[in-house]
Amino acid sequence: MASPPAVEVFANGFKIAEVGVVSPDAVDDSGTLPTSGWNPAGTCHVVLADAVAHTGPIVTAVYSFCTDMNSDGLVNVADAVIVTPSIIGAPSCTQAP
Repeated sequence: MASPPAVEVFANGFKIAEVGVVSPDAVDDSGTLPTSGWNPAGTCHVVLADAVAHTGPIVTAVYSFCTDMNSDGLVNVADAVIVTPSIIGAPSCTQAP
């Protein structure tokens, strides 16, 4: 099995952390995960299906790589605080910054 996507963080040439690359846009509009054939159909945006995908792991505190927004190895209220504004704001990669 391949490793989840990660970013290595360096300071003054020293690796200080490796954090997961996650997004509030965890599933496509139909609720399909990237590992199961996720198809953004040319757009990436946060919708109700993403809220549903993140809610289960947060409510049950069961680890999910995609919901571990702060890459601390836990899924808890800290992750909910990070992901909630994006779910409420419904951003899209088709929107201008």
